[in-house]
Amino acid sequence: MILSRMFSEDGMREAHVIKVGKQLMVDMFERNEQEKLESVRCVDVTGHHVNYAEDAAENWVTYVIRN
Repeated sequence: MILSRMFSEDGMREAHVIKVGKQLMVDMFERNEQEKLESVRCVDVTGHHVNYAEDAAENWVTYVIRN
């Protein structure tokens, strides 16, 4: 289940905070040269609060986390 989605201002990055059973994940996406959205990394943040996951997602879409 997707708990939240975040988008970069330039539209090149997205991040989804996902809960699958007891697992909490952050799926990070970036657009390629053909403007298709590709999954770049999926970070398991199980054991952390959902706010931690949302902070990680925000860091991805604001380019704090570099590819």
